[in-house]
Amino acid sequence: MGACAESIDQACSAKSNPPTILADPKVCQTYLHLASGRPVEAIASARETLAIHRKSVRHQEGAWLMRVAEAQLWAGMLDDAVATARATIEVCRTALRGNLEADALGVLALALLRRGGISGLAEAGVALDQADGLFDRTGAETDRPNLLEWRAEAATVKGEAAVQAELLVQAAVQFAAIGARLQAERIRTLLPQT
Repeated sequence: MGACAESIDQACSAKSNPPTILADPKVCQTYLHLASGRPVEAIASARETLAIHRKSVRHQEGAWLMRVAEAQLWAGMLDDAVATARATIEVCRTALRGNLEADALGVLALALLRRGGISGLAEAGVALDQADGLFDRTGAETDRPNLLEWRAEAATVKGEAAVQAELLVQAAVQFAAIGARLQAERIRTLLPQT
């Protein structure tokens, strides 16, 4: 993946470098950092991408604000993830980007659960229900496995191991059905070993 980011950076350098092309290497870097377990580095590259998009491609603002929130969540920066996810939700509502708003609601729910445990359940549950409604309205069926994974984390916080395992199995099956093989494999690693 590092070679992909480097190749895109070289290709962009060979062009006139309009702002949207300048964002492409940062996009690759962000995904590379996330996939490599380096969320702090992903925060920095996602913020750079966000800054470029805010100046040139506003319709991408919600997507990159959500990536910042997601990287903050993975980095354990839970207060920041909550604040950024809430900001993302507002940006996406304004821009009528329901699928991204739903993803931000998922990040918000996970951050609330990880930060507050049982005390975050009620607010996280509201966020997950709102995400579910947005998936219904937008038809974003390929995001449904994410919702199952998010609900599995809520089940874990509730101490409902059987519910958590069933939700993860469903998520893995749905990821596989849409061709997201790596996501399905990742989910299977979360299942309790018997």
